[in-house]
Parts: sequence; C-alpha cells; structure tokens
Amino acid sequence: MKKILALLLALTMVLSLAACGGGSKTPTKPNEVAAALLEAIKKQDTETAKKYYAGEDLDFSLDGEDLGVEDKEVTEKLVKKLMDFDYKLGDAKVDGDKATIATEFKTYDIGPAMAEFVSDLFSQALAMAFSGEEDSEAKIDELSKELTKKLVEKVDGLKEKSVTTNADMTLTKNSEGKWIVDEFSKEFGNAMLGDLEKAMEDAMGGMFDFGEDPEESQGN
Repeated sequence: MKKILALLLALTMVLSLAACGGGSKTPTKPNEVAAALLEAIKKQDTETAKKYYAGEDLDFSLDGEDLGVEDKEVTEKLVKKLMDFDYKLGDAKVDGDKATIATEFKTYDIGPAMAEFVSDLFSQALAMAFSGEEDSEAKIDELSKELTKKLVEKVDGLKEKSVTTNADMTLTKNSEGKWIVDEFSKEFGNAMLGDLEKAMEDAMGGMFDFGEDPEESQGN
C-alpha cells in the first residue's frame, strides 16, 4: 500500500501533454525541466525522471502484488487513472540558484474511492483476523481481491477530472549549472494525486503518508 502512495510521487505516476521545448532538445530552463519530469512521471519512465529529480525512491513500477491482486488488467486500469493527470505550470520565479513554479493539477476524484477501500479492507480484515477461524488468512486474501476489483471499477468509471489542486514546485541549480527539481513536498505529492493522501489520512487517521515533508524535516 505504501508503494501505491509513493506513486504518487504516487503513488508510479500514460497519456502525455505537449512538453515545453520541442523535439529532443535537452531541457535547460526551470519550466522545461519541470515539464520533462512531470511527463516522465505520467509515462512511468523512472530512468528519465531521475535525470531531473533530486529526491530518492522515485520508482513508478507497480504490480499486482502491491495491490493484493494477481489480475494484471485490474492493476493497469488503476495505474492508468492515477497517471492521467493534467497540469499547468506558471512562470518560474528565479532567485539565484533557486526557482519556484506554481503548478496547477487537474485529476480524477480518486480519493473517496481509495479511502473507502482502505477503510473497508482494514476493518473487515481485522475482524477476520480475530475471528479465530482457521481459514481467516485465505478469507482476507479473497477480501482484498474483491475490494480491489470494486475499487478499480469505481475509479475506472470516473470520466471527468473534477479535482483542481495547486502547489509549488521548487528547483535548485546544481554544481554543473543544471536545474534539478527538489524532492517533492507532501503538499505537492498530494496535489499531483488530487488530494488522495488527505482522503486516506481522513479515513485512517494519518496511518499512511507520502513520507516526511522536506520543509518539515528542516524545521526539526
């Protein structure tokens, strides 16, 4: 489950938008680098994304085992919806070796369906685990598969990108003079997934997290 959310970073975040700076030109300006990274995330292209991202654990791979199911089609449908976000980049505000870009995301409203899935899975699985039945583990596996398929059906049925969220992307110019996107803040990761993290935190009382917010860690 944590890996699903990491894709997010999210959650490993299919359709591509027209990238800034056409052709095979290497991105050099902050907005070009930002667009190149987001396009790589949408395509689940880990190797390309690493060229423009300073954070760690940038892995968009996801298989059925991560979702508790073996159905590849089910997995692909969910990932496709998660990665099909639209974005709009504002003009970069450059201050020396730092740059900030206001980013707007439009996504499908996946949060409520995911929150319901997690809440139902944990509450029912917990009851089964303490039921004392010998086959409780097998029943939990079947429950996970059943709830996951229901989740994907709901997500697959979403036709409009009804959630609009905003967050700032920050970049730093490295020692080679190249702009690199800083590790995503919790706020940015949540925006990219259309408030998915917030919905899950509301459902599970903060049990799940994209990871420590870089800004929060600096303040400790």
